[in-house]
This record gives sequence, structure tokens and C-alpha cells, in this order.
Amino acid sequence: MQLISDNKDYSLRVDKIVDDEWGNLVSKFNDMLTHIETNSIKLNQYREHLEDMVEQRTSELQQRTNELAKAMDQAMAANQAKSAFLANISHEFRTPLNGILGYAQIFKQDDSLNEQQQDGIAVINRSGEYLLTLISDILDLSKIEAGKLEIIPEAFNFNQFLFSIAELFKMRALQKKINFDIEFANDLPTIIRGDEKRLRQIFINLLSNAIKFTEQGVVTFKVIRQNNIINLQVIDTGIGINKNDLQNIFLPFQQSGDRNQKAEGTGLGLSITKKLIDAMDGKLQLESVLGQGSNFLVTFKLPIVSDIPQVIVQQPLAIGYKSYNYPYTILIVDDNKENRGFLVDILTPLGFKILEANNGNLGLEITKKLRPDLIIMDLMMPGIDGLETTKQIRKLCKSLPIIAASASVFETNKQNCFKAGCNDFIGKPIENTKLLKLLGKYLKLQWIYPNKQNEEQIPTLSIEQATELSNLTMVGDIAGIMEFAKQLKILDLKLASFMDKIIYLANDFDLEQLQEITQQALEKVTKE
Repeated sequence: MQLISDNKDYSLRVDKIVDDEWGNLVSKFNDMLTHIETNSIKLNQYREHLEDMVEQRTSELQQRTNELAKAMDQAMAANQAKSAFLANISHEFRTPLNGILGYAQIFKQDDSLNEQQQDGIAVINRSGEYLLTLISDILDLSKIEAGKLEIIPEAFNFNQFLFSIAELFKMRALQKKINFDIEFANDLPTIIRGDEKRLRQIFINLLSNAIKFTEQGVVTFKVIRQNNIINLQVIDTGIGINKNDLQNIFLPFQQSGDRNQKAEGTGLGLSITKKLIDAMDGKLQLESVLGQGSNFLVTFKLPIVSDIPQVIVQQPLAIGYKSYNYPYTILIVDDNKENRGFLVDILTPLGFKILEANNGNLGLEITKKLRPDLIIMDLMMPGIDGLETTKQIRKLCKSLPIIAASASVFETNKQNCFKAGCNDFIGKPIENTKLLKLLGKYLKLQWIYPNKQNEEQIPTLSIEQATELSNLTMVGDIAGIMEFAKQLKILDLKLASFMDKIIYLANDFDLEQLQEITQQALEKVTKE
């Protein structure tokens, strides 16, 4: 026993020499040793096998780790390729659309076109905007999947917002020969704070689907208010949605309807709409009966900025401008001839002197020699691109306004252009109104609008009126400006056109332009 205890040698046995109680004890002791020895051998064998198993599992785990790492590398490479593809395809689509929508905007202003030609231009414009929407949907889905979709709340005129959307779908419903009912509550706020672009996207997606899938009956566009809660409701008498499809309808690339209707669109609209609503902390409810129609209810909690009723005034497009350094020279740097031609055709009739460069090096050379007043800079060009050209120009001119114009509308592209030294960014296809607003901002322009009675001139106000109006604009009292302008319209009909312009600028929160023209009105009455 002592030997076994000290040496752990379980192979030892006690010799049995008698058959009495001591002999039985010896036999039992030896049996115990046999069991222990057997278990010890098995344990050692298991340990050896376990080491082999651990080594084997470690090898398999390492192999799987390597495979996973390889798969992750492939996934990252695929994701980068996807991002690069989306960025490239966005640019490739937006570049020709810039010309299509750009010239459509120009021709829409041509009074010499007959009704049939104007209808044709309207078709081109709508088709181009629809294609642009499809492209934007794909890009937005990519941003959402990457967690890079940004919600940027700003104050905007909710009345004008609803009015513009309603007018768009009135025409679509009329073309399809279905009824379009509008039910806007009387207590809707005038100014709210939210992401106007994303809200517009939600409203348009829901209404587009309702119009598309309704062949007869009515589509109802309803907006009501409960304190600071805005409820949007879109009800249609269309094909409806099968009960089993109600959840899947919000998945990407899923569509409802027959085969012909499914062919229209990407199947991304509702998926993106749901994700946008979630991103804004809104709620979306859907009730639908197959063959009878659908009812979409969206609830938003949006901060109310102003409840003061405002007059919606449609501002005409400018036909020229006034400035202290007339005419201003604008340099357009873009390798695409059509893009340059479109901008030339917009800006030349307004009185601008236009310079053109089809590459960055030429743009830099023209800037050195001729010193333009403003540059519209394309970002993607062969050779020296727009970002590098801007950096080089900034070494020469610190204050020269440079507006980046690009078909690549990813947020990273915008940030890169600001880092390079650009003052602002405008996406392609370029909208005339946005472009002119930027030109007015950076060149301090006073736009001239078409008017047979020369209404763009500053009327003569009383010294009290001019002073009050100037004071209100200097302190930025939008509500006060609106109320005072409406009072002056009632007081003197001769001031109506000028006050409409004041109201329009106040609606647009354009304090800079308001301060400029009210100061001119004050200076005029002071001189007289």
C-alpha cells in the first residue's frame, strides 16, 4: 500500500498465501488495483486521444478562420465594388439627364412653342424626373444598407410643400382619368422643421403607388394635425394587396399587382419609404383588401415653427439681373460639351459673360489670365479633376466663389469638394431655380423678373412704411414681415406686386435678399 501510494504504480499486486479473511482482503485489494490500473490506462489513452482531437479541432478552426477571413475580404471587396459601381452608374445616368432635364426647363420657358410642343416637353421632363427618381431610389437603398442615410431637419413652408405635391398628382390622376381628392385640415402648420427632401420622397412614393395601382375610382390625399402630430393618409380604390403579402410588401424589390404593373418601377419605393419613416421616428400603418384598395397611414411628430397663415406666391423665373459690376463673368469648367452648352444657354440670356474650359488645366489657365467672378466646377474630369483644380485656384484666389457641380451626389463627394475649397455644391441634373439662387447668393444679385408693368422696380413707400419694413427684415421677424406686407397690400393696391415679392422671399426665409430690397426702398424714400 505504501509503495502504491508513493509511486502511483497500480501494476503491483499482493501475493495471496492463505484463504482465510486475510486472503479475501488480498484478493479484493488486487481486484481494486486491477480496476484502477485499467481506468488509468483508459484515462491515459483518452488524454492522448483528446490531445489529438484538440490539435485536429484547432487545425479545423484555423482553417475555418482563414476561410472566414477570406470570405470577409471578398465581401468587403464586393461591397467596395458595389459602392464604386453605384457611384459610377449614378454619374453616368445623371450626366445625360442633366442635358435632358436642363433643356426641358429651358424649352418650358419658351412662349413661342405651340400647345402640342409644350405637351411634348412636359412628357420629356416627367420621364426624365421619373428616371431620376429610380436612380435615387437605388442609391438611397445603398445608403440605408450601409447605415449612412442622414436625416437633416430644416425649417420649410409646409403649405407650399403640400401644394406642390398636390398639383403634381392632380395632373397624373387627370391623365389616368381617375379622381384625386385632397383633404387638408384647416389647422395645418405653416412652417415646420423636418427633412423636406425625405418627406417629399415619402409623400411621392405613397401617392405614386396609389395612382399606379388604381385603374378606376379615387385616390384620396389626406393630411390632418393633432397638436404637433402630422397624419398623412393615402387611400385608393385600386387592386389592393393580398393578406399574405402585407409584410413582404416592404421588402426590397417586392411588388404587388399583375405582371404588367410590376414592370413599372424597381420595387424599392415602399421599402425605402418604410426605412425613411423609421429613421424619422414615424409610424406606418397599412390596411388593404385585395380587389378593393389600400389605406396607408403615416404619423410624424414634427416641430412646429409657425402657425401664421401665409400667401403662396409663385415666383416667375428671372429674365436678367442688376448688379454694381454688370456684366459678371462666369467660368464653366466641364469636360462634357452638352453640360457646358446647357449652362451657356441658361446664363447668356440673363446677361452673364460666359467662359468655357473642357478640362482642369485650361480652367486654371483661364482663371489666372481673366479672373472670372464665379466658377461652376465639374468634379469628375480626365486628367486634373475638379477637386485638384479647385485646390490650385485657391492658391491664387481665396475669395473667388466656386460652385461644384457633379452627377456624383454621395455625401462624401460633397464633403470632399468643401475640403478642396468649393463654396457650394449643386447636383446634376441642375435645376434652374437652385442654380440662380446660388448665383444670387454669391454675386449679390438683384434679379429682374418678367413684368409688362415693370413691377421689378422698387415702389415709393412712406418713410414710416419703409423704416418699419427695413427694421423687421434686419431683426429677421418673418411673421412680422408677412403681416406688415399683407397690411400694405390692402392699404395700397399699387404696392401689391412688390408686397407679393416680399411675401415670397419671406416664405423662402431669404433674409439676405429681403434686407437688400427693403434697404433700397428705404434709401429711395430718403433721397426723395
